[in-house]
Amino acid sequence: MADLEKFIKDMEKASEKLADMLNKKEEPIPDIDSKFSTETEALEDIHEIAEIDEENRVVVKNADTPDCGCDETQQDQATPQPCSRIVRFHCIENIPRGLRLDRVRDFRVVYDPTDLRVFVEEAEISVTPPPGCPDLTLTVFAVRVVGCIPVSISVLAFEGRCGVNLVPRQNRDDRVALCCHTTVCVDNVICYRGTRAQAEIAAAQIQEQLRSRGPCDVMVSELDEGNETNAQHKKDKRDPCNAVPLLFAIGRIFRVPVGSDNDDPRIIAFSGAFRLPSCPETNS
Repeated sequence: MADLEKFIKDMEKASEKLADMLNKKEEPIPDIDSKFSTETEALEDIHEIAEIDEENRVVVKNADTPDCGCDETQQDQATPQPCSRIVRFHCIENIPRGLRLDRVRDFRVVYDPTDLRVFVEEAEISVTPPPGCPDLTLTVFAVRVVGCIPVSISVLAFEGRCGVNLVPRQNRDDRVALCCHTTVCVDNVICYRGTRAQAEIAAAQIQEQLRSRGPCDVMVSELDEGNETNAQHKKDKRDPCNAVPLLFAIGRIFRVPVGSDNDDPRIIAFSGAFRLPSCPETNS
């Protein structure tokens, strides 16, 4: 009996060491500043990402929102999925003809990560044993975050030849915002643990951070310092907007070559990334 207990403890220690090795291979967090460029660039490889309809509008391929599999997990995976807390997104919108873009006055991202769910799944991993020893399979437990993040991005900077302010203000402003909407699907392993108990503790703490407290509103322009909403988020440690912060957002304008008449349509393309929560430290 004593030998059996020692064997079980040795296997648990080996699983914990394997989990630590997997955690160290996590995708690094990018250090990128948010920005919006008003310079128009030529879009390359247009057939790779989009096509042009009869009205010379850019139609993004695979524009339908994919099934995020919010309640599905993968069990007993043969190869461990690398840890990654980075969730990237892209959004493309047509710029109506006649609108011009000058200085960006408000570059804003609104999103809601409260539909994310945290699961624990078991993974059996084959380990190369020392020479002369039989094959060894260790069990580790992955903490996986799955679900959907609806995202809306807007740029207040577009002007037309004619403008009407329907709600007159003291400082008249006839500019309008061009908006883009998308849904980001999340299916990321954020850490591994050597025992199910450790993984379930981590999952429960992360799920608590994602409790609903309202949508996230982030200004990524020079006006960010005075945003009261962001200041409020920073005060509440359990706010899901702090648990899943926006790392960066980049906006660019492209001219889409569709013919030789030099009347190519323009699109506005956004890209960015969110950071998923980190797992709490284990109590050794």
